[in-house]
Amino acid sequence: MTTDRVNAFSDGVFAIAITLLVLDIKSPSAWRITSDAELAQSIGALWPRFAAYVQSFLVIGVYWVAHHTLLRLLRQVDRAFLWLNNLFLLCVAFIPFPASLLGTFTGFRTSSLVYGTTLVVTGMALYIAWRYASRGNRLLAPDFPAQHRRAITKRILIAPLLYIAAMLVSFVQPRLCIVLYALVPLGYILPWYGDRLPATGTGAKPNVGGATE
Repeated sequence: MTTDRVNAFSDGVFAIAITLLVLDIKSPSAWRITSDAELAQSIGALWPRFAAYVQSFLVIGVYWVAHHTLLRLLRQVDRAFLWLNNLFLLCVAFIPFPASLLGTFTGFRTSSLVYGTTLVVTGMALYIAWRYASRGNRLLAPDFPAQHRRAITKRILIAPLLYIAAMLVSFVQPRLCIVLYALVPLGYILPWYGDRLPATGTGAKPNVGGATE
């Protein structure tokens, strides 16, 4: 099977998940506002929700980039990978719920743990999908270098490990835990050499330099 429909379906789920994040930010109730000062105060009180929105947007964006990178390296997919991909998307689509908890109950250990657990499970779901596809180059090009497989595997696993560390911090200081959650996706925004690996997917087109788009 080609990766085209997997890409299309996955992009749709990512788009919906990101859209659901902003729906948790509600406009202040009009009947309670009688002056500009009260309106400004009400908007300011929403800062935990804005913070949770931005943070979770970055998290989902990082997972989208990682998922895109994974799929462009696959030469084909099979039924097992399709369901592993669905498992990963199930986790991604769930992220708006713990993000809402984090924005509403900022500083609560329970909301921090639910959020962190969701991100750990999501990261591990991506790892399982990649592990299945890359083991023995099952869905990769036959000559895909082993060192590249190991580098990608380590990069995928770093995030869940960091989220687990942040969850442990929540037992001491829940608010510091939230800061650590926010720092993890920032480390994945910077380019790395895996972005330059030649695509092996069925939709890849060779360019003049011999690499692929």
